[in-house]
Amino acid sequence: MSYIRKLYLESIKNNHHPLEIESCYYIWSLISIHKFSTMLEIGTGNGFSSTFFALKTDLKKIKTIEKNEIYFQNSNKVSSKVEYVLADAFEYKPDSKYDIIFIDGPKSKQELLFEKYQNYINHNGMIIIDNIFLKRLLSKNNKQALKIINKNNNFIKYLNQKKDWNIKIVNVGDGLAVCKRKEKTMKLSVTCGNYSLALKMLELNVDNIIVGLKDYCCRFNNVFTIEEIKSLCKNKGNSKITVCLNDIYFENQMNGLTETLKLLNDIDIDYVMFHDFAIPQICYEENLNLNLHYSPETIVTSYGQFDFYLKNKITRVSLATELMTNEMKK
Repeated sequence: MSYIRKLYLESIKNNHHPLEIESCYYIWSLISIHKFSTMLEIGTGNGFSSTFFALKTDLKKIKTIEKNEIYFQNSNKVSSKVEYVLADAFEYKPDSKYDIIFIDGPKSKQELLFEKYQNYINHNGMIIIDNIFLKRLLSKNNKQALKIINKNNNFIKYLNQKKDWNIKIVNVGDGLAVCKRKEKTMKLSVTCGNYSLALKMLELNVDNIIVGLKDYCCRFNNVFTIEEIKSLCKNKGNSKITVCLNDIYFENQMNGLTETLKLLNDIDIDYVMFHDFAIPQICYEENLNLNLHYSPETIVTSYGQFDFYLKNKITRVSLATELMTNEMKK
């Protein structure tokens, strides 16, 4: 009998609830495919999973954290690749980032652990959470078990609402949640001062070109006619076209502005960039299906303002340069 198998059976005998063998090999496959070299484990237990990964994978460094002093003292310390830390995971502060973070901690506090340790994952790394199914608790009919199951279900909902993460629930062992942060890509927007430049940007597949509409924009050296914008739309391919109407409008311009917005509504443009709230008001009154980009340039200085714009069907907002980084994160 192999040492790993022996340790696994001892764990079950001593009621340690080790990571199931099937789950071990699934995580092993992820480590191999992605060539991960470092791991942080939350919840050492008797040391079975850290021992498995130390002996069976090419990981070069494993750090495992355990709060329970008895578990810590009795854990099987068989590999120099593993560093054992006696600490509370909620208080412990890692000194580096890791390729893979394996969470096998308190089932009622998974969300808190995820919120904290997502900050210590390397680019293209993964967070893996064990016991997503909690099979051993499903048959128990007591308040404590039901409380943990409800919290676990809420945790799964929480994961699925993480828009900046790809979440995969894997049906192996007692269930694994495999979490990988989505790739962030930069989008290039170019303000075009003339028709030939706009065509050149479309040929280069620039993500978004911004053009000013004649008679209804300001701060543009050159402006575009409706006909020129129509022509650009026919040649835009995968690029997006934003038409800028960023002037302040007076009462005697309302009729012309209304007719212009109706014309734009019939063209395949992607966004109307505006400053004056006469534009969303007209779109609402005339039931126009235009995507609106609010560009106040100086006054969107709080994340709390976004709800207002979203509720009024404004899907893009330019941020003031004074907006702080922590506000942007929120």
